[in-house]
Order: sequence, then C-alpha cells, then structure tokens
Amino acid sequence: MTSIDRGSAPRAALRWGWLALLVLWGVLGPLGARRALAQELPADQAPILVAVEMNELRSAGEQSVLRALGLEVGKPLRPLRVQEAFDLYGIVVGPDRPYYESVDGGVKLVLRVSEMPRDPEVQFLGVASVSMEKVREWANLGERQRVYVDEAERVANRVQQGFKKQGFHFAEVTWAVGDPDENSVIHQIIFNVHEGPKVRCRGVEIRGNDSLPETGALFWKGGLRKLAKVETRGKSLLNWFGRVFDEDTLMADLQAMREVYRGRGWHDVKVELDGDLEFNKERNRVKVHVIVDEGPLYRVGQVSIEAFDVVEGELVASELKFSEAELLEQCQLQPGVPIELARILRDKGSLGLYYGERGYLADETFVRSGQGDGFSFLDPDMIYHEDEPVVDVVYRIVQGRPRTARRVAFQGNTHTRDHVLRREVSVLPGELVSQRELANSQRRLISLNYFADPTNPRHPLPYYRLEPVAGQPDLVDVVYIVEEGRNVDLRFTGGVDSNNGLVGIVSLAMRNFEAKDLPSGFFSTFHEIYSKEAFHGNGETFSVNISPGTEVDQWSLDYAHPDLFGTHFDNWGWQVGGSGRLRRYRSHDEERNRLRLGISHRFAQGDLSLRINGVWQRLKEDSFDSGDLPVTLTNSPPDSDFQGLSVELRYSQIDNPQLPRKGYFASLGTTVYGGPFGGDNDLIKTDLTFDYYSELFSVERAVRPGMHVGLRASVAAPYGDTDFAHYGERIFSGGSRHLRGYRFRGVGPFNGDFPLGAETFVGGTFEYRHPIYTTPIAGTSDRQEVFRWITFLDWGVPDVDAWKLDPDEIRATAGVGIGMLQPLPLAFHLGWPVAGFDTDETQVFSFSLSLR
Repeated sequence: MTSIDRGSAPRAALRWGWLALLVLWGVLGPLGARRALAQELPADQAPILVAVEMNELRSAGEQSVLRALGLEVGKPLRPLRVQEAFDLYGIVVGPDRPYYESVDGGVKLVLRVSEMPRDPEVQFLGVASVSMEKVREWANLGERQRVYVDEAERVANRVQQGFKKQGFHFAEVTWAVGDPDENSVIHQIIFNVHEGPKVRCRGVEIRGNDSLPETGALFWKGGLRKLAKVETRGKSLLNWFGRVFDEDTLMADLQAMREVYRGRGWHDVKVELDGDLEFNKERNRVKVHVIVDEGPLYRVGQVSIEAFDVVEGELVASELKFSEAELLEQCQLQPGVPIELARILRDKGSLGLYYGERGYLADETFVRSGQGDGFSFLDPDMIYHEDEPVVDVVYRIVQGRPRTARRVAFQGNTHTRDHVLRREVSVLPGELVSQRELANSQRRLISLNYFADPTNPRHPLPYYRLEPVAGQPDLVDVVYIVEEGRNVDLRFTGGVDSNNGLVGIVSLAMRNFEAKDLPSGFFSTFHEIYSKEAFHGNGETFSVNISPGTEVDQWSLDYAHPDLFGTHFDNWGWQVGGSGRLRRYRSHDEERNRLRLGISHRFAQGDLSLRINGVWQRLKEDSFDSGDLPVTLTNSPPDSDFQGLSVELRYSQIDNPQLPRKGYFASLGTTVYGGPFGGDNDLIKTDLTFDYYSELFSVERAVRPGMHVGLRASVAAPYGDTDFAHYGERIFSGGSRHLRGYRFRGVGPFNGDFPLGAETFVGGTFEYRHPIYTTPIAGTSDRQEVFRWITFLDWGVPDVDAWKLDPDEIRATAGVGIGMLQPLPLAFHLGWPVAGFDTDETQVFSFSLSLR
C-alpha cells in the first residue's frame, strides 16, 4: 500500500538539489578527469577503455547508461556526456568523482552514479468516454513511457482541455504522487479524471442584432450568425441533439460576431453573454444567451492617400507618383458611406492593380518582401471625430518603383523543355512588367496541368517570384517556379452516368508528351515513362481510350503538337485523331466513326486560338425499335458519310479547365459537310457556347461560394440537296448535363414515341455553388473543397426547323444537387420542370461524372 503525498515542496527541493549537483559536476567533473589523464598519458592519445566498474542501478540498464555517457568498452576513453545521461535516464554522475585504474591493454573506469526519482508510465483513472490513446494524445506524451513530476500539472491541464473540447464542460483532472516501494526508487503518479456529463447546445439566442437580423433558412440563411460562421449551434435538421458545447469555441464565436460588426462600420459594438450559461438539471444541455449592443454606425468623413518609402527598415514619407484624385477614382470608399472592411479590401486590390499595370509590382511577390521593393498597402490610419460617428481614412501605401524585366527564367522544370513554358508567358525581357500579365502567365501555366498531381493536394501549383537586380534598381528578374506533376494517367476503372449508363474505362493520357524522346531500351520503357525520362517534356498530347459499357461503347486515339515550327508565340500546331462510338438509344442503335486531321493557331500566348480540321464521319443506324418512330429518324439514311471542314475559334480565361472557379470561356465553331467536300449530306452545323465562373462573397474565406452562368446556341442547317438534318446530327435536350429534370433525350417536340430532335436550340443555365464540406491541405494553411451544394435553373428553347425559334416552346427546370470534387468530380441532381409540355419525359434524379 502506498501513501499519497499531495505536497510538492519536498520533491521540488530534492529536484533542485540534484540539479545543483549536476551543474557542479558537469562543469568540474569531466574537466578534472581529462586533466588527470593528461598528466599520466600521452596528450595525443586517449587510453583504451577495457572495463567499467559501476554501482548497481535499480531502474535504467547499465549498457543504456554507458551509451548515454558516450562510453564503449574497447574504444578510446572519451569525456563523459553527463547532460545526455541525465536527460535520458535521470542519471547523475557522482557523488564521487570517476577515476581509472591502469590494466593490461588500457584502463578500467570506476564510476559511481545516482538515479533521480522518476515516474513510471502514467496512470489515468476515471476515463470512460474516450480511448486511452486519445488521452495520451491530449497529454502530448507521444511514445514516452515516463515523465517528470514537474510536468504533471501541464499534463493535467492539457488532458482537461481535451475533455472540454469534446463537450465535457465540467471535466476536472487532478494528480497525485505516491511514495516509492521499499525496494524501488520509482514513484507512482496518478491522474484522476472526473469527466462529468457531456454537454450539448440546445440553442443560441441572440438579442440586439437589429442591423444584422437572422433571415432565410437552410443554405440561404443570412444575418449575424451566418456572417460570423458561429460554430456554437443548437438542434438542426442534420443534428437533432445539438452540437457539442465547448466554451473556448463560444468565446471565439463572440469575437467573430464583434469582428463582423466592426468590419461593417459598428466600431463600438459589444457582444457579450447575457447572464450565465443556462444548463438543465442533468447539466448535459445548455442554452446560450447573447446580447448585442451595436452602438453607432460609423461613416466615412474624408479619404486621402499618403505615400511612403522604406529606408533602412523605416517608413519615410514620399511623394505620390500619380495624382491623388486619379488614385481616389479607383476607390469605392467614399465620403458618407459606412466604413466597411470589404470596401477597404477592394480598394487595396484596385490600387494594387492600378500600380501593377504601370510596373509597380506587388511587394509580396518579391523574394524578400518588406524591403520596399514593390507596392504594398499598409494598414490605413483612422481619425475619429470627437462629436459624431465619423472617421477620416488615410490610405498608406509604399509605391516602390516601376520595373523592367531583365530576364524571365524557370525553375523546377526538370523534364519539361524551357520553350514549352516560355510560350505560355507574356512577360518578356526588356519590357515593363505588368502585374496582370504576371498573373495571366501563371494562370496559363496552371491550366496546362503539367505541374499538378490530382492524387496529392499538397503538390504546389506554379507561382512566380521577383528578384531585384543588384546595382540596377529599375530591373527585375522574373522567375516562375514549377514542380513536375503527374502527366501520365493510366487508368483501369469504371463509372456510371444517367446519360451513358454503366461504363468501363481503360485509358492512357500523356499531357506533356514528346514523340521523339524514345526510351533507352525496351525493358526500361515503362520505368522511363513513369519517371518522365521518356516520351515527356515537349508539350505534345497523346491519349488512347477504350470504354465499353451497357449503353455506350467507345474508343478514341488522339495526338496533338502545339508548336510545329518552334515559334513559341503566335504558334501553329497540328492534330490528328480518330474515334468510334456505338450508342444504344431507346429508339435505335447508332454507330459513329470519325477521323479528323487539322491545324491549330494560338494567337499570342494562346488565350485566343483557332482550329481548322478536315473531318470524315460515317454514321450507321440500325436495330430500330418496334414502336412509333419519328419521321426524322425513319427518313434519315441508315448509312451515311459526312465529309467536311470544321473551323472553331476559342477564347479562354478560366483558372482551371477541369474544375473552374473563376474566369470565362467562349467558343464559336462551324462545320460544313457536303457541297464541295463530298459525302452524302449537305449540312452546316454551328455551335456557340459561353461559360462564366465567379467566386462570391468575402475574399477572406479559404473556399468561397461561386456561380456559373452558361449559354448555348446551336443550329444544324441543311442546304443543297438535303432537306432536313440527319437524325444523328440533330440537337437533343434533357439528361444530367442540361435541362436536368427531364429524361435523357426526353425533351420534345415528339413524333410518335420519340423526340424529333431540333435543328435550332438556344438555352442556358445558372448555378449557385456553395461549399458544404472542406478539408485542410496538409502542410499548408489552405483548404480544399470536397462537397458542394448546387442550386440550378436550366432553360432551353428547341425548334425542329433551322434558324427558327418559337418562345412558346421554352422548357425550364429548377433543382438542387450535391457535387463531389475529390477524389473525382461527380454530381447528383434533383430537378423539376417549371415550364414545358405534358408530352416531355421527366426524370427527377440524375447524376454525371462532371462538375463543369
């Protein structure tokens, strides 16, 4: 039976005594030993340690202590590492000084050591609701099995905080130390955990928030609670018991609400608890009452701008490089408006862009920021009026100087050729550097997808840094930093889609291909391709795809070279490809085989591009349904050749081709079949598409909501000897991509049991995308979106005749959905028609392997 000693003063005195002895020996002991050796042995040769005589230890092993002291039998005698022995095992050398005795072959060291009292593996009593591994994690013990008594209070506090974070608001953790057993120096330490009930929040009542009241419901909620992203919440549709209550989180919520008010102009706001926390009798539920005293709304009096230089680390006032009136025209903060943080942040961006367009580059993009090399927006000065809620705002900026590019360089492209990157960069040596072009060039490098790895969210995207040129302050070196990504995708997988059914996928895609970069040998081919040592680095693309399925069987083979003549800018390329598809529709089976060969031209750095292709296509239709088929199908030849020329103009400013968040994309393409090109059909097909993406709301959010606006117009116009467009080239609507809420090809007008198909179609979509689940990206402060909520409105007007539209034929659907972005894009939708015809075929649920 051990007696419990809750006093710590005797143990502290004992500890300080041991430490004093350690310091005395650490300073004098080893030095004296080395001095004695120097008197009796040659100074240039340490004696060989033959044996060690050491008193018996009760806790630590003898060999472990010797290793900690730096001693090894058979090796030269070295100075003792007394500090390491103490840190590892609590061993103190002494009280007698070590000495040696000469023996055959070397010396024997006589060593006396003492063991400090140490604690065994800690014991936690009273833990019932969490695992012992989790408790040890909270205690920050890691793999340690023993701890010092001096650490006990800190360990207890950490464990107590861990329980509170889990909702055990009344948790207490105390500790006690027992005397050692009769034959041991080891003391026992016990942590007593009193968990108490787990507390959940019944609700948060906020009063006084008259200017920011609660509005809306579900994902459309607004007001103070939504703006502050309050984490302390009561019962909800998805959480019937209320969130686990944590007082630290509540305090953070109160501060967040204050910041929301202050950011909107209520600088004197007070947000506090209204009385005590309201617990129920069992103390496992709590209701929180919050009171808001908004105070006056502060408005802007005057706005002015002051400039500074950085001289030897100090700010020194300087002259504005542009007139103050010209700069203030860029600003949204104007006299009389509320002093809102959002306006200040937008003005920061506007002024930075204004200066950046004129060569005054952002300071944070320089290798050494904060040196005054570039433009920076400092915290503004606020001058409050004494007699009214008015604030004069002084914007303070460091202007830097305009910079010309001395050189443009790349780092990290270990396998990608330099010219592949250079043709994407619109910043040129000898020209004034534009902040916009720096960002546009970065966007193009990211859009290549050569330097991304979808399987590794920590893989860095291309970025740039500016390096001042010593002795030439008007010049700067622009360096783009990239890291080779995953450019070879070999997939053996499958999927399912509302439109295409169940599919299997065998595909090989090489985005940064080089046809002339052959492997060194046959047996090393796969290794060299995987390690980017073969068929890699010239910006060409090569892909092969085989995809059998229940509704669709298809294959494709494509190759493209983007810079045929090596001109880098305004370059010409060429492409060749073939594809085949067997599609089993409800009305019939359609087999389509297609070949194309053409050239492409990228204007400047390729935001605007032109593609011209010669096209050959064979279309076969058979296995017709026994039902009432539309005349547009029965009158179409079952086996037709299409020969023609395709011309497409594209303009892209989107940030990511696979998962765009901002920017826009537009394309206009026309394909002329027949006529001078031959074939069985005279047809002109024209498609116009436009997609706009934007991020919404606060720029401070790691993952922001967004919207997508899409427009489409298509015409399939017969000419010459062709009276109507072939059924396989007509335009159909409905399914998981557009007019969600209708069945795939379920939009009429109908003839018989199936749709006629349109020769003219105009439609569009609007989507609001709200992130509902994000995860942190390990090793960074960023987060990535995993799931998003989608609210959509689709509309379209089909017409069976070319170049005609009847507004009465409009169809429209509205609905909601959930999109998954990681590890692959997948969207589930629920859609309902809001305008249409009874003959149209509806389908509420749909899903697709795409989010764009």
